[in-house]
This record gives sequence, structure tokens and C-alpha cells, in this order.
Amino acid sequence: MKTTKKESTKTKATPASVPVYSLGELAENSQTLLGVKPEVLIGAVHGTSPEALSVQKAKQLVQQFLKRKVQ
Repeated sequence: MKTTKKESTKTKATPASVPVYSLGELAENSQTLLGVKPEVLIGAVHGTSPEALSVQKAKQLVQQFLKRKVQ
């Protein structure tokens, strides 16, 4: 009897849930987590109104904010 190898269908594994923090918590710990003062974090999220952010997303927003050109 001939055995055939079935191709397995790959399903996207859901990533482990990333912890999210309130803006206040991130601002309190911004020096340690992001290396910036709380004012920089607040400026980076100004206009986006996030209720909660992951540390990675906060870092991304801060970097974009710091790289913006001043007009």
C-alpha cells in the first residue's frame, strides 16, 4: 500500500497577546521604557487619542514624532 504525504495547511498562529498599558502608566514610566520624558510621549500621541498602547507601539509613535520636521 502506497502512502501519500498530505500537505499540511498552515494556519496563521495568533501571536501571544501583547500587554497594553494606559497612557498614564506609559507616561509615568516613559524614562525607563522609552528613554524620553513624559512630555515627549504626550506630544507623540497628541491627536491620536489612544486609550491604551503597547510598549512597542509607543516606541514607534515616539520615534516618528522625534523624526518629524519642524515647519
